[in-house]
Amino acid sequence: PWAMLVGVDLGTGDIKWKEPLGLIDKLAPIPVPFRWGTPFAGGPMSTAGGVTFIGASSDERFRAYDTNTGDLLWEVTGPSSFQANPMTYMVDGVQYVVIASGGHPWMYPQNKSDHLMAYRLPKT
Repeated sequence: PWAMLVGVDLGTGDIKWKEPLGLIDKLAPIPVPFRWGTPFAGGPMSTAGGVTFIGASSDERFRAYDTNTGDLLWEVTGPSSFQANPMTYMVDGVQYVVIASGGHPWMYPQNKSDHLMAYRLPKT
């Protein structure tokens, strides 16, 4: 794969899990949904609640993974690639994750745009 998201135990240095980051359906001549990873730019952000968010891939998707297991919890397609680092903030006790969606001219996504996307996390 072009990109891999890796969970590392910071206490021992052991790799806990690895997941290819991205689907090649938008890059291949035939839209095959293989999770082989894609060219990427950007990094992840992890919450205290154990969720890791990442865009970075060229497939125009933003994802949430379980930080401990690497299980994919959520995935959304955006207006263009989320090739940026996400951040989080709180308003009136509600947590949000925000990320820029825009793509890069040297990457593979077909769509280029300027969006700032915010997602509300459920209260636990």
